[in-house]
Amino acid sequence: MQDILTSAINNLSEFISSAGNKQKASLFSYAFKLKISNQMQLLNSLGSSYSKMIFFRQPNGKHSYIALGSITDLIPEGKTNISAIAENFNKWKNDFINNWNDLDLKFVPIIVSAVKFDGKRNSEKWIDFPPLAFYIPEIILLRSEEESFCIFNFIFKDEKQVEIILKDFKEKLSSIINSNGKIDYSPALTYEDVLNDSIEEKTNWNCLVVKTRDILKKNQLEKLVLSRQKIFSISNHPDWNFIFEKLEKKFSECYLFLNKSKNSYFFGVSPEKFISVNNRKIEVEAVAGSAPRSKQQPEDMNYENGLMVSTKNLKEHKYVSEFIINVLKEYSINIISSDNPEIKKLDNIQHLITKVSAKLKAKDKLFELIEALYPTPAVCGVPKNDAIEYIRQLEDYDRGLYSGLIGWLDFNGNCDFSVTIRSALAKDKEITAFAGAGIMEDSDPDEEFIETQLKLKPILMLFNEKDKNK
Repeated sequence: MQDILTSAINNLSEFISSAGNKQKASLFSYAFKLKISNQMQLLNSLGSSYSKMIFFRQPNGKHSYIALGSITDLIPEGKTNISAIAENFNKWKNDFINNWNDLDLKFVPIIVSAVKFDGKRNSEKWIDFPPLAFYIPEIILLRSEEESFCIFNFIFKDEKQVEIILKDFKEKLSSIINSNGKIDYSPALTYEDVLNDSIEEKTNWNCLVVKTRDILKKNQLEKLVLSRQKIFSISNHPDWNFIFEKLEKKFSECYLFLNKSKNSYFFGVSPEKFISVNNRKIEVEAVAGSAPRSKQQPEDMNYENGLMVSTKNLKEHKYVSEFIINVLKEYSINIISSDNPEIKKLDNIQHLITKVSAKLKAKDKLFELIEALYPTPAVCGVPKNDAIEYIRQLEDYDRGLYSGLIGWLDFNGNCDFSVTIRSALAKDKEITAFAGAGIMEDSDPDEEFIETQLKLKPILMLFNEKDKNK
């Protein structure tokens, strides 16, 4: 450990010196290799050490990171729109110094982000999280292409800071190296206990769907996504090491995320890419329309075939894919999408999915594109603005970060964001899990309720005592 510390501190000192004297504040990013075999084994200890932390893992684990702390926020004070970050983004982009080329490091999520579904609602339950977060973390523990790195970011003004920076770096690095995140895991409820919905829950849901169908039939909306929450208590604080190792095992093809702010943790496993951009190549996914899975292949195929010919699900899916394509037409060229949706199979549910690709016309339009796409009809409805207003009226709680966004971007205009579905809020020893369903004129309330049960399962199964050691 001492060798790692000494080498890293000496190299950081040389990096600062080699940058030369700066006449104004500059963003410095110092990267070095730091072997971490399993990031998820650090989540408990780092979560207890930092008031702000984001863990984000791309599908199949190609890239993942843990972002710790924050050195600067890109959202101007009083602003709640995504495009407002452009000014601060350009400011730091133009005064940015790093040593990434020395390590041939091409992928660094220098800016991390989390966005609430509806920034106008900010209940006490979600008070620890801002409506909109785009910030540069102090430390990034990065796993990329089977290699691991530590990135230390700081704002450098003058030489008087050097000793303070080096001391702070030594303390933070020592803490990471010595991290040991094991805690006792003891859920309060079994999965079956949690899933047993009360008659009141089902009745309330059915009334809500019927009310929504009436709104749709009056042609005020074409589609509306309703959600419900499931609240339960656990006897100990969650063991994030255990939870994410279990999620990775069951849902390797999904995004994994954990967002901690103050005393609240928001976490989940999402099958839905919102947008990714790599060298101006855009990828967006329309995910809408669901059916159960079965361990028996003939029955599973029956579910799949039924989904592929379901008028309700195909129409619901079409609203999402058409919305995405229409937005992309304004900001991109070379739009490509399949004529018919495909099937995306997960552990307990399968979805209709259409993958759309395009080329961004200009990098400086990225934030406008994200803002125009968000939220898609997959979590909101059609038309978008009207749907949000109805959701405010119909849902008697604040979704917070559920059905929002989480992800990263860099100064080259590359990014990757996931829609934060299959998710939950953990605060103290209370878990609030969320699930939604797209409601159409012909929606059956019972079928939609079953769909929400399927979507709750990835979270609820984490608190099943019988599965603890599986």
